[in-house]
Amino acid sequence: MTLPSIATLLQQYPIGDIHAVSLLQMGAENENYLVTTQSDKVVLRVYNQNHSLRGARTLAQIELELAFSERAQQAGLPTPPVIKTNDANRVFTLERDSVSQFVVLFGFLNGKILPQYSTTSAIALGRVVSQMVAVGETFNTLDMDMHYGMMSRADREVRKLQAQGKHLPERIRKLWQNVAAQKSTILSEDLLTGLVHGDLKLGNLLFDETEAITGVLDFDDYRFSYLLEDPVMALFHELHDEQKNLLRSGFYQPFIDTLQHSVLQNDLRHFRFFLQGRLCLDVALYLQSDLYDLVDELLNDDEIIKHILNELE
Repeated sequence: MTLPSIATLLQQYPIGDIHAVSLLQMGAENENYLVTTQSDKVVLRVYNQNHSLRGARTLAQIELELAFSERAQQAGLPTPPVIKTNDANRVFTLERDSVSQFVVLFGFLNGKILPQYSTTSAIALGRVVSQMVAVGETFNTLDMDMHYGMMSRADREVRKLQAQGKHLPERIRKLWQNVAAQKSTILSEDLLTGLVHGDLKLGNLLFDETEAITGVLDFDDYRFSYLLEDPVMALFHELHDEQKNLLRSGFYQPFIDTLQHSVLQNDLRHFRFFLQGRLCLDVALYLQSDLYDLVDELLNDDEIIKHILNELE
């Protein structure tokens, strides 16, 4: 969007005179703009018409995202507050190029994004994940399938890779055989389900100078799935970057030791199974993009061998 268009759009909100507007991020999922007023800062999000996984966006999807974020805030997590329009709506529908797009205005949260993990930030993330799991369980009665869940995606992407005639490395082939053999038994158990954030990583967290978390951002990748997916995803984000990835940078243990919420305790006995499924998913996606060197690097990473592959050696 052009800045004059944004200024016009912001007239829908009771935020006072606008002093400046700047682009924060334009990514695959949405556009984010920092808006400075006389007395405050806010963040305007213009959602892209299609989500990278779910396809065409609907108002109901955006409303559920905001409900999830607000319930997390009520549970004590620092999520951005939603600023309603002059008509008291949380979501504004923008007609753009003959297509409807959804717009939300959020309050601004102070903090900084860390360039890499430390023991302190890994523990802080573990606490946030524990709280998020408890919040996600309150949505367990939703009538939603798990099509976008991690294990369903792993199954689809491994099959797609095989259909393309590309072969899994031997260790991943054995790993997938192990996952597939256990899948029906483990997933038939009464594992906890609900909404998962799906994108808890350094880029979506704000920290203060003590590395306490001051902001949990971007609920846009939420999905209905097994609640164990959030701690697994937290360990796997930025897997290609040894410094930014929680697992490869060596902070697995302080993170996992912090997952003490009672909601998780029974299901954590299957944690390795979910870790294995996620590694198979990531490797399948990397191989579909011909990233063979990265896959070789991952399969020789000491932390991945220690926590995921060691039982296959």
